[in-house]
Amino acid sequence: MKKLDLYTYLIGSKASSPSPGPWEEGPTRLIKDADGFTVCDTSISLASEEHLVGNIRLIAAAPDLLEALEFVDNFLQGFDDPRLLDSPMYSDVIKAIKKARGES
Repeated sequence: MKKLDLYTYLIGSKASSPSPGPWEEGPTRLIKDADGFTVCDTSISLASEEHLVGNIRLIAAAPDLLEALEFVDNFLQGFDDPRLLDSPMYSDVIKAIKKARGES
């Protein structure tokens, strides 16, 4: 199977769910989920040390960021105000949530 086919198979699957958060960066450049399983191995990255550290921290924060965006979504919907729900900021929140869920 070609790499692209495998990527399409895995990412294109509708039956997906992220590993449980919080995710933590480990001392060996592994990012572990709440159950201790490896979510991401960044030890093979060719990025500069500065970018690598930034990438590790961003990946580890992903579950928390999604949870915060979902909170903002629910909070703003509670106002039922078209000025909020039609705003570029709210649109960005929804786009990011959909991207994280594979719905974009």
